[in-house]
Amino acid sequence: MKYFFSITLLLMSLALSSQDNDFNSSTATSKGSWLVGGGSNLFFNSTNSKVESNGQELDGLNTLSITLGVGAGYFVANNLVIGLELPVTFSRRKDDDIGFNVRNTTFVVSPFLRYYFGNTNIRPFIQGNIGFGSSKSKNNSDTIIANPNDPLVFQPIDTKSDIFQYSLNGGIAIFISQNVALDIGIGYSSTTTKPDTSDIKFKNNTIGFLAGFNIFL
Repeated sequence: MKYFFSITLLLMSLALSSQDNDFNSSTATSKGSWLVGGGSNLFFNSTNSKVESNGQELDGLNTLSITLGVGAGYFVANNLVIGLELPVTFSRRKDDDIGFNVRNTTFVVSPFLRYYFGNTNIRPFIQGNIGFGSSKSKNNSDTIIANPNDPLVFQPIDTKSDIFQYSLNGGIAIFISQNVALDIGIGYSSTTTKPDTSDIKFKNNTIGFLAGFNIFL
């Protein structure tokens, strides 16, 4: 909760600061401009996991994750940018009660479409992504977890997996100068992971607060 209040206070102070500044950011998102930026979604990630095996869907474990990435895009119309992001996600699925501990590193190539509303120093935006990539898992579990109605679902081995991911997020861009904006918002993502060694599919649905920055050229 204290992090929520800290982010809220930061947002309010930046919003008031941007309103007081006399710079004009109206052309930052005009047709022909470029966007270059990076971000993270460290804040308050909550993931609901499910496992699909032999036509059955099982509840999985909760996941803590952080995503860092860079991206770039081109404004094909005023306020509409099409681009590419390269996010890297570090995550951990852990349950001390059963000795389960898996760490994942995921790399995704993700085209995106983003639209800004208005031309003031504080602008709402929405963004959609779709991506493909790969994941590497390091399993430090003490035990093997079995589904009582099926063969072993989790196995204590290191694996590589194929990734399919789509996401939708929205928020506000706060221009702190004519060509630099801070993004704060909330996002939803769905990730399907299929290990190379089996037909099991892991499905993660994530909701989290997002933060990042962009430079407009």
